[in-house]
Formats: sequence, C-alpha cells, structure tokens
Amino acid sequence: MPESDPVTIAVLGANPIWYPLMVLESQYASHLAPIVQQFKVLITESSRSGPPVLRSRGVIMAYPSYSSGGGLSARRTSAQKAAIAFGIVFLLIGVLGFIPGATINYGQLYFSGYASEAALLGIFQVSVLHNVVHMLLGFAGLALARKHSSAKLYLLGGGILYALLFIYGLLIPLDSDANFVPFNTADNWLHAVLAVVMILLGIFLGRESESSSYRSNPNPGEGSVPN
Repeated sequence: MPESDPVTIAVLGANPIWYPLMVLESQYASHLAPIVQQFKVLITESSRSGPPVLRSRGVIMAYPSYSSGGGLSARRTSAQKAAIAFGIVFLLIGVLGFIPGATINYGQLYFSGYASEAALLGIFQVSVLHNVVHMLLGFAGLALARKHSSAKLYLLGGGILYALLFIYGLLIPLDSDANFVPFNTADNWLHAVLAVVMILLGIFLGRESESSSYRSNPNPGEGSVPN
C-alpha cells in the first residue's frame, strides 16, 4: 500500500470502499486509473469537509450534520432514504464483483464483453466495466440523496436506465459483441425488476415534500449525539 498522509489514513479507516479502489487501480491501471483517482479525490474531499469523525474504543463514529444547506441530515424524506439505500446496495454489489468467492469464475473476469464469464454469486454475469457501473450508480445515489429533488431524479433516472437496459438485453444476442457490458438472462430480469421498483418509488415517494418531512421531525438535533 502506498505511503499516505494522516488525512488519507483517516479516510481509509472511515471509508471501507477505499481499499477496493486501490486494488482496481493496481490491477486495471490502463483502463481505470483516471476513474479510481477521481473516486479517491471525492472520498478524501468529502471526508475533509464532512462532519467530524471520532474514534471511541476502535469504533469510528461520524456525528451527523444538520445544516440548512440541504445536506444529509435527520430530516431526510423517504425518497432520500431510498436513494441512500440503493446507493449502498449498488456500491456493495460493485465491490463484491471484485471479490473471489463472491464472484464465481473470477479468473475469467475481463474488462468488458460477453467473453467475461465471471458471475456474481454464481448467477449474474459481470465484468470490470459492469462492476464499475454499479459503483458509479452507488456513488451517484449517495451524492444525489443530499436533496429531495435530486433523490427523486435519481430514482426515476435509474429506473429509466434499467428499463432501457432491459429492452436492450431483449433485442441483442447475449453471445454477440453487442453485449459489451455484459449481462445474462438473470441480469436482464433483474434490470426489469429494478426498473419497476425505482420508477414506482420515484413517483410515489417523490410526492413527499421536504417541508412535510421537517414537520414530522421538527427537532432534528435531539438525540443526535451518541453516548
């Protein structure tokens, strides 16, 4: 692991996603180095400017921020919570795609193309590109969850994206160069489910306003500091 300054070390401890990014950069440097570098800058800067991170008995605790500027806070709407949940899930899926055991046929994990026969959980066909897309969607979910309007946009946009991927998967032969992501039949049906769920959540949860969420929790500071 390269030598790091104290801030980077603190970020590494507070962000478990950092190590997989370093592995990606070392194994697929020619393709992913610029993307990984941007991820690391994003993580570092967010940790520098975010709420204070304290260590107590070896456990990292981040005190929540309750600024009025629209950041993540206890006054989250349901749409924001859904965006955070999808963001975490997509990040987890992206990381698991690079872990042998969680991904079967790991030796056949290629950058892209249908020849990449690695399978997440032995079911879903993945590639380096496929995993990176999941991670990008994860970071987008966490970033756009800062506001109700952007969280709603994330849910609707993500649902539309997966609907298009589902249609694309139905139209192309899965064993052709057109399947560059790639995905198999299981991926395709999962895309259909994600499309329906994300669009419905975007529509119904998007009706909730930030002001109604505030009224349901008028005193966000109460109980915000852990014991």
